[in-house]
Amino acid sequence: MIETYLDLVVLTLIFTFGFIVVTYEQFAVPRVWFIEPSLRGNSYVKLTGVFSIFMAPGLAFHLLPWWQGAIVLVAGLLLFRILIALFKSRSQYVAAGGLIACWIGLLVNLAHI
Repeated sequence: MIETYLDLVVLTLIFTFGFIVVTYEQFAVPRVWFIEPSLRGNSYVKLTGVFSIFMAPGLAFHLLPWWQGAIVLVAGLLLFRILIALFKSRSQYVAAGGLIACWIGLLVNLAHI
């Protein structure tokens, strides 16, 4: 039971961090925030973010009941807006580090099943 909710939280965070990595540049330019060179233009970090945006809900719909997959999408978008508002220009670092940590945590957790 707890593992299911832990998977739900981790998949939501993966979706959120991936969404921040991909869309941060569109938030930063009008607000004149610093953009890390690895997040500028097309990069491997953004490619990982796009992969995460599609894989996290996909895994949620596959591994969990259908309604929890929908929770990943809705909660992920809400958390995205909250994290951008809280961390502002530092959200790019939070998202990049969190994305790596969450993917490692999910893969370790899935390896134990």
